[in-house]
Amino acid sequence: MGMNPAAINFPDDIDTGKVIQAIQARKRVLLQEDNSSPIEYKVKPVFIETCNREIDFLLYLEFKTKRLRESSFNPTKSFVSIEDLIIKPCELRNADKYDKPSEWPLNINFILDKIKHSPPPDSPYFEEFKPSRRHWLVTDFVLAIEVAKALPVYEQIETKDRLLLLEFVGIINAILLQTYYSYEQNSDTIKVPDGFMPIKFGPKDRPKNKLAIEIFCRSVETLRRVGINRTEYVLLQAIIYCYFAIDGLSDQARSILQKEQEKYTLTLLRYMQNQYGISAGLKKFSEVIPLVETFTYFVTRHKQFHIFMQLEAKKRHACKEMPHALDRILLK
Repeated sequence: MGMNPAAINFPDDIDTGKVIQAIQARKRVLLQEDNSSPIEYKVKPVFIETCNREIDFLLYLEFKTKRLRESSFNPTKSFVSIEDLIIKPCELRNADKYDKPSEWPLNINFILDKIKHSPPPDSPYFEEFKPSRRHWLVTDFVLAIEVAKALPVYEQIETKDRLLLLEFVGIINAILLQTYYSYEQNSDTIKVPDGFMPIKFGPKDRPKNKLAIEIFCRSVETLRRVGINRTEYVLLQAIIYCYFAIDGLSDQARSILQKEQEKYTLTLLRYMQNQYGISAGLKKFSEVIPLVETFTYFVTRHKQFHIFMQLEAKKRHACKEMPHALDRILLK
């Protein structure tokens, strides 16, 4: 910002050079007196006009997702396959038709006490909560697919590519959703809307299990360390939804997704520079973008934990409830 002194038309009897020197000297004095960081200029208002509509749309989808997630909506039993999901109307439009379960939040200490005094392997400690019982990773995976269905880019790619893409990015954004929700709730571990915290349930040694700590606690620590807000979160989600480096995608789908991902990436960068300043915004951007690969890594760890839990269930002759479709994805 600021005016260029050399561009000012001074009267003929004024020594322009001396005036400019005086102005520059005064600016140096003012900068020395200012103990704050050097002044940085934010992105011009034209950015707001260009990108706000895109951001507002993503925030609207997030609002609907949160509303649906905190309601009685429970796809645990009805989820059959991604193929089945994508041909149905987007469930986000029905978010206002569901109510929040009256028993939420659950009395976690009461449940833990019942677990403690119930004989394994068929402890009936969840019977009181059976109407609302759900598998939260299934729920969040379905919600991730519902958001994807609302994105215009998904209309532009073939069904085969869409299925391949959603199988990959759906689980990443489901885990990111769980993590961001927990981070927003100021929780140190994954915490879902009914109050359930996976790290507190399961085998007695789970709180000491390094794999469990990594997926249920360190994922939340990662977001807290970076410190993203809701707008940055939805733009990060959008970037993940357009992940194009997947084996088997057609060249046409790759091209479309790459172009869309570049758009969201640039929007995120400009948003951050508008919010924090050019240099600080770029620094924050360089911290947020690697989260794409970080949460891809957390998916891998989730898959390992899923296999571990299956083996534990077999040892106890217990049956783990998970739809076959998601089970197949986690075992890939």
